[in-house]
Amino acid sequence: MRLAPDELRYGVKPAFLIDCADQLCDRGEEFTFADFCRALGAPEVEARPVLAAMLADGLIKADAHVSDRFRKTKTLSQLALASISLGMSRNAAEKLLQAVLKKAEEINADPETYPYSVACLVVFGSYLSDQTLLSDLDIGVGLGVGRKRSYNEVAADVRGMSSGRRSSEAKTWSALRLRKPKVISLHSLSEVVDLGTPYRLVWGSLPADVVTAQ
Repeated sequence: MRLAPDELRYGVKPAFLIDCADQLCDRGEEFTFADFCRALGAPEVEARPVLAAMLADGLIKADAHVSDRFRKTKTLSQLALASISLGMSRNAAEKLLQAVLKKAEEINADPETYPYSVACLVVFGSYLSDQTLLSDLDIGVGLGVGRKRSYNEVAADVRGMSSGRRSSEAKTWSALRLRKPKVISLHSLSEVVDLGTPYRLVWGSLPADVVTAQ
């Protein structure tokens, strides 16, 4: 899913709306109106019409049995993973994907630089559609272990976990982005699988637990 930089949806700037969806998804399956207000960062009087519009569009469902309880939908999860860009042509996306696959080869051939290798890559989102203008290149990444980490790398990874990702993993992720974060949207394979969105394997092999789940 892509939102244009200057596109207001429900009267909300795209970055705020994506952050709101991300916070709501992190809360689990259910949330209250107060939770929604906090995620949106808006007072009740401003948040209420936004909630009503998102309900009407199917991003959120009202609980049929409990008042002031709402449930996330698959569309809300897709919004949480959305990017902000002007889009790209399919031809440009194809070339970009080939460059990412080439970079994955380079990463796996250089374990001294990249302690974490690329186990698999999947594509999803607008790339799997028949659209000629794509939102961006959505890629799910499964990592493997290229080599044993040094003491300093392990220590740095422990410090980095406070931000959600090991620093030695970040080397691999950063390389796969090709310094093009506005058009290459990377997500962990687990995120893609949990989202339940269709995807296509383009590199390596899926983990056994994912294959079994399919």
